[in-house]
Amino acid sequence: MIAEALKDLHAGQLAPDTLWITLRHDRTIGAIRWFPLDHHTAFLHPPEVVHARRRAAVAAQLVRAVLKDLKHRGLRAVQALLDPEQDQVAAADFIRGGLPAVTTLELLERSTLIPPTVPQQTPRLVWREYQPDLDQVFDRILRRTAIDSLDLPELNGLRGFQDVLAGQVAAGRFLASFWRLGAPIEEGPNFDPWARPERVLLLCAPSNRYDAWELTYLGLTPEARGRGLARRALADALELTREHASRLTLAVDLRNLPAVRLYRAAGFVPFDRRAVHLLRLN
Repeated sequence: MIAEALKDLHAGQLAPDTLWITLRHDRTIGAIRWFPLDHHTAFLHPPEVVHARRRAAVAAQLVRAVLKDLKHRGLRAVQALLDPEQDQVAAADFIRGGLPAVTTLELLERSTLIPPTVPQQTPRLVWREYQPDLDQVFDRILRRTAIDSLDLPELNGLRGFQDVLAGQVAAGRFLASFWRLGAPIEEGPNFDPWARPERVLLLCAPSNRYDAWELTYLGLTPEARGRGLARRALADALELTREHASRLTLAVDLRNLPAVRLYRAAGFVPFDRRAVHLLRLN
């Protein structure tokens, strides 16, 4: 971990204070590192500690020290993702150090080559691509889609649109034409879809997998729910990414049963899981 951190440090990709170590008799026996996801949220790597006496206590102390420092810096939340089957030691280290497990994310994927079936009576959506002058609009809609959301509700109210944008830009995954705001089209003369409160927010980005893109966010305002618009938005996301990748992936909080049923009905199948450790600091 230290070797990788030093390489990132010399490449200008890491701030020195994101790496912590613990010493015993001038010998490094443990290390932990974190990085900012955005202006308010940090991602924490599991501690690495030599297998010696009191290993578990040292690991927990490293986690507690970093959490205390991040709270002092004014960050609002810390999170970590672990493989629930392979990272059981790391999970125990996090829990002992004060970073609890809150839920499990299920990772799903679907071919973009086969369009899903959408009921004929479902309204179609008209989309606007993101532009810098729409920052306030996207921020307002993002916050409204979080109302009563069942996907990681622990983060509700912590992140605005600029936080999401900063995180995607830092990761090199931001493409404005794939961040879209949608409204349903109804029949009728002089109908203006943007005059009504129903909105859908759709964010897509390239994935780390060479053959896939990721649906990073799909949210509906309360007025837009229960009308099949999420299914329509999924169909539009598959069409939008079809030219760029053969598969579309996404993650869903397993507590969000309506979303799990939606994605399964749309043909998404699970391929992995991640345990989410999360703590609100301020």
